[in-house]
Amino acid sequence: MPSDDRLARHIESFFDDYLTRQRNVSSNTLLSYRDTLKIFLQYTANDQRKDVVDLRIDDFDVDIVLRFLDHLERNRRNSIATRNNRLAALHTFFRHVAGRDPQSFAPCQRIVSIPLKRAATREVVYLERDELEDLIHVVDRGSPIGRRDYALITLTYQTGARVQEILDLRAHDFQLTRPASVRLWGKGKKERVLPLWDQVAGLISELLAERNVDPRSSDLVFVNRRGQKLTRWGF
Repeated sequence: MPSDDRLARHIESFFDDYLTRQRNVSSNTLLSYRDTLKIFLQYTANDQRKDVVDLRIDDFDVDIVLRFLDHLERNRRNSIATRNNRLAALHTFFRHVAGRDPQSFAPCQRIVSIPLKRAATREVVYLERDELEDLIHVVDRGSPIGRRDYALITLTYQTGARVQEILDLRAHDFQLTRPASVRLWGKGKKERVLPLWDQVAGLISELLAERNVDPRSSDLVFVNRRGQKLTRWGF
């Protein structure tokens, strides 16, 4: 294999084979890895005074990664958590390279040994029950959007689910007859089933009926005014 092709081949196999076929990661995880490598390649090219297309696997060592991490915090104003997420993605990539390319094993090993940075634990901010009830009762249930919002907030309150887990829900993820439940898909496509209060199951049933959605279908539960998937910003 020509040395000039090594980096391109490693990146291609990382996304097409390792992440997609072997690990079957979610689309969000795939995008996160893509963004990390994109930023890292651009930084390295600027550091080496090259175009991105001229980079070679030999251009990467522990020093360039450390400078990149410092760049994330100082120049891009990334939090320690974001810095650690980027580093974790690079760890995964260079482990993949080390397994495919014995010539690069030593520098990859040193990169993978870079530790995550410790950060102070943030205080968990939450609403007290009466505050949350005030929020829910403010919703105007006299319109379809208001009824959607009421069901959205109430379901999130009862399940404690992440925003993306709620937005990804489809009609067939619910069991709306007793005992009512909802199937949530978390990070890494981890599945869990949670019981639902009768009140919440009723709200979801009414929401689906109002939109003429078959509860057994794969239709999204929460959509915007145009019938498209609700975004995090919309939430």
